[in-house]
Amino acid sequence: GAAAAALVEEGAVVMLDAGSTTTHFARALVARGIAATVLTNNLTAATELAAAPEGRIRVLLCPGEVSAAER
Repeated sequence: GAAAAALVEEGAVVMLDAGSTTTHFARALVARGIAATVLTNNLTAATELAAAPEGRIRVLLCPGEVSAAER
């Protein structure tokens, strides 16, 4: 996941599918600390992404939006 997350640029929009590999990617993306928007159907990844500090990652969970305040 870290190698793929390293390819994501600040402000990028990314789509993640379900699966354990994409959950590892989500954790690595949060660790990078960049701003991004992620659309996913993976509830585990969405939860990981919503924990990003200062709301740096906007998470869109199909079919709605997830925020850290709703955890």
